[in-house]
Amino acid sequence: MFFVQIGVGSNLDTIIIGAVMPLVPGLLITNAARDLIAGHLVSGLSKGADAGLTALAIGAGISAAFVFL
Repeated sequence: MFFVQIGVGSNLDTIIIGAVMPLVPGLLITNAARDLIAGHLVSGLSKGADAGLTALAIGAGISAAFVFL
């Protein structure tokens, strides 16, 4: 936010999205789907729940940051 205000950055939304992309649990979601398709229900559900909670926590953190902007 500081860099956008002083003119170094141009779009705050793009900067936030670029910073959050490495945190997205894409591999966890893929592994959970693969486990479910293979018939490993307990493993697939637990990995899916883990990925879902991680994504929810990331979204909640971003939302909380936007409240203070």
